[in-house]
Amino acid sequence: MRLKPAFAEIVKGVYGAEAKTIDFRMK
Repeated sequence: MRLKPAFAEIVKGVYGAEAKTIDFRMK
C-alpha cells in the first residue's frame, strides 16, 4: 500500500491541471 500515497499525489496533480483547463475554458 506504499504506492497509494504517491499515486494519489499524481492523480491530484493531473486532476488539478484538468480542473484549471476546464475553469479557463468556462471563463
